[in-house]
Amino acid sequence: MKSYFIVLLALSLLRCSKPREISEMERRSTQIILVGATGDLAKRYLWKGLLDLYIQQSSPEKIIKVYGAARMDQEKGKSHLKGILESTLKCPLTNKDEHMKDCGEKVVQLKQQVKYYKLKTDDDYETLCKDLNAEVPQESKALGRIFYLSVPPSAYSSIAKSINNHCRPRGLKDVNDTYIRIILEKPFGSDLASAKKLAQDLRQFFKEEEIYRIDHYLGKTGVAQIMKFRVEHRNKFGSLWNRDCIDSVEIAMKEKEDCRGRTRFYNEYGVIRDVIQNHLTEVLSLIAMDTPSDINNITEIHQKKIRFLRSVKTLHRYSAITGQYGDYVKDCELDHGKPVPSSHETPTFAAVLLFLNNSKWNGVPFVLLSGKHLEERTAYVRIFFKKKYTMKSSHDHCFLDQLIFHIQGGDLEKPALIVSKSLPTVSEFSGWKLTSSKPDYLYDCLGKSFNVFEPFVSHDAYSALIKAAYHGKQDLFISTEDLIASWEIWTRLLDSLKSVMPRIYSKDTLETLDFSIRGQRLEFAQPFKDESCSRGVLDNYGSCEPEERSSNMYKKSLFRQRSLVTGSSDEVVKTLAENLLLQASTEVIRSGVFHLALSGGSSPLALFKHLAFFCPDFPWHGTHIWLVDERCKTLTDKHSNYRFIYDNLLRYVPVPSVNVHPMPVKIKNGLCAVSDRGHNHYEAEIRRLLSDKSLDFVLLGAGPDGHTASLFPGSESLSASDWVVMTESKHIEPQGKRMTMTYNLINKSKSIAVLILGNKKADIVQKLAEESNLVNVKQMPIVGISPESNNLIWYIDNKAMKNY
Repeated sequence: MKSYFIVLLALSLLRCSKPREISEMERRSTQIILVGATGDLAKRYLWKGLLDLYIQQSSPEKIIKVYGAARMDQEKGKSHLKGILESTLKCPLTNKDEHMKDCGEKVVQLKQQVKYYKLKTDDDYETLCKDLNAEVPQESKALGRIFYLSVPPSAYSSIAKSINNHCRPRGLKDVNDTYIRIILEKPFGSDLASAKKLAQDLRQFFKEEEIYRIDHYLGKTGVAQIMKFRVEHRNKFGSLWNRDCIDSVEIAMKEKEDCRGRTRFYNEYGVIRDVIQNHLTEVLSLIAMDTPSDINNITEIHQKKIRFLRSVKTLHRYSAITGQYGDYVKDCELDHGKPVPSSHETPTFAAVLLFLNNSKWNGVPFVLLSGKHLEERTAYVRIFFKKKYTMKSSHDHCFLDQLIFHIQGGDLEKPALIVSKSLPTVSEFSGWKLTSSKPDYLYDCLGKSFNVFEPFVSHDAYSALIKAAYHGKQDLFISTEDLIASWEIWTRLLDSLKSVMPRIYSKDTLETLDFSIRGQRLEFAQPFKDESCSRGVLDNYGSCEPEERSSNMYKKSLFRQRSLVTGSSDEVVKTLAENLLLQASTEVIRSGVFHLALSGGSSPLALFKHLAFFCPDFPWHGTHIWLVDERCKTLTDKHSNYRFIYDNLLRYVPVPSVNVHPMPVKIKNGLCAVSDRGHNHYEAEIRRLLSDKSLDFVLLGAGPDGHTASLFPGSESLSASDWVVMTESKHIEPQGKRMTMTYNLINKSKSIAVLILGNKKADIVQKLAEESNLVNVKQMPIVGISPESNNLIWYIDNKAMKNY
């Protein structure tokens, strides 16, 4: 028996020593179809990426077949593609990668196997995919099919439909394990609505796990290092990665080249859509999202990324500055063969200020900037640490304590990790080496004040992402949820910048783009007037705005025997904001609280913007916000005064939620139900919280019929003794019931401002001025505003005063 077991053991050893035969169950085939195979992106990057994949992954066990497709006719396209393959499929001159030892042989194999297909109609896709099914090796037990769409996004939906109809690997004999993937190139929409529409179209044909939206920045070695560093060095830097230790973060991508040849694209998208909404937002996510416990846990990474994106505070008109290089309009004319009027509005440079609404990053400014035709080509992340958290100092120490993820370009030939020596020591970083070769001067400091790491191997971005798609690593691609969350951040900003003309710059005048952070806004560091504002004027904040013209040069200090402030709308609003800030600060110092009543309508919009973005010292913590009047609409309705005030002011300022008092237009029995007595409840709340029974400051406007608040001509509310009443608008839109403060409350206020702006108000201003002794309250309710304190100021701009 013993000898029997010895024989069995010997036989088993002999079997183990033989070359291992490939099991049929292990054979996997992958068919990759590059649609747009003759385009510029394919020639520059994609064929090289496919070659790298073929060299590294193809084997008798893993069969990879590659196909090229485009809209060219068969023979012409076949010949054209052959020329592209001859010029692009080449082995690198130097490469120590183990996989590259068979490079020459693999290049020959790939060139020989690539087939060209014309893909123009649905029938063409049917023909292609019948051939794909016929070419599946008989021994394959698993089949993957990957379509890379290097085509305009406008074609995605129709192509996706054809692929879904004809190209899913179904019904193949003996093939049990199949998948299909579709890789898409940006842009993925131009705003939130178009992104949702495109996502919805794709969802008709593909599941989420089958869609791979590519952002090539996520494949760059310099970007891939970010999360890798955070995970590897969480013990040293995890406790420093927050608002207590980090002063600010700057993320930049600068380019020396101009937009010549791409102006058709740029006129439609501009720099924010082209670079900041995608590349830089993805980098920002890697910096600011919570560190995952497992870098390979795709679900955890996705959840933390979405949580971060949803924490970004709403962007607004003053979150960004924009510029355009001086020859852009001329480049557009050359590309289009004729003048392009809309080209004047296209930004080729932008800087954006973001803040996060979470305890970890609250108050830390994140600046994202990108531009064309700048002084250098570079991309980086600079994290500036607060001085008090540096760990040590030396003679090599710089006044800045930085951790820099150098992505590309600049003074360094390779991506780099750059760490100030004053920060915790980084002695090793897997896959990267400490280098002594560094510039004398680097990121505003002496080179010797940093430890600099560079990668042993720097991978091509598209090669890395094609490989990731092959292996199904979706964490390196943009999910639908990621995409929508990102566009929710950027669409509001883009909408707010539509009327803003970019500042003109050149490589010789880049200092005109210098900017500074002021509270919650960015502004240019210096006023600048030249041809950049031939289409308008620079406003007080260094941005080019449509010019406000007025022939009215009068100098009057009174209007209807009360104080008057006049001038341009900017000047009027700025003066009102300054006066309001002074009174609020004085009252909060005196009593600890400031009661402010606000009106809706169009006139206060400019004031709300100024208070939100240009009055960082406003004492919001001690301010109570009341509504002068409200429409009988839900608080989320577009006609609601509360929603208007929230959207344009409250969402941007740190006023405590308990200090905001919307009018209770809906309590129990419907909107403004008489039985709910909402107006009585509001009056009771005012009486309870106003210790001296008077509001500190009331902001009013004047309608074209002379109404103010919701006190309309001929209304019974004009003689009401209650502080708050129900009334009705019969002529002014939106018509219907309203709730309003009355004279009996408004005129008890310590200060009242009446703000009247714009050409549309010129007639009512003229009537108020010329008939000052004849107009009565019932005809024109605004004249009933007569505070007991006698503190009433009219704020009327030049346009509204033009007839007076």
